[in-house]
Amino acid sequence: MANVLFISEQFLKDNTVINTNIEFKQLRPTIMAVQDMQIQQAIGSPMFEELKTQVIASTLTAANQTLITDYIQPAIMYWVLADSPLLLSYKFTNKGVVSLNSDNAVNASLNEVNYLAQNYKKKAEWYTERV
Repeated sequence: MANVLFISEQFLKDNTVINTNIEFKQLRPTIMAVQDMQIQQAIGSPMFEELKTQVIASTLTAANQTLITDYIQPAIMYWVLADSPLLLSYKFTNKGVVSLNSDNAVNASLNEVNYLAQNYKKKAEWYTERV
């Protein structure tokens, strides 16, 4: 089934401290992982798939609209905020992993790279476990 977001860029930027100049493509992978790892775990796969199907078809029931609006979107919002500092502080480039500062980027330290690798490894293990 197609990738479906239960939260919009506008909602995320209007309701958090995430700056409007951050490109949504930087946040999208985190939102997808949050939905899979946190939301699907919380509501179960059948409900998760039902919501995705209804969002795609624009046929959300009133109860499911309430579930998304009042519960799922706030949860996603805060999970994305929890993951965003790491996401926005480091970039993978053709010159390696860099740490961003106000003026430019500098190579990340080995400890920082190892921390990033462990963070992504945990996500990879979670998805592998689902396989």
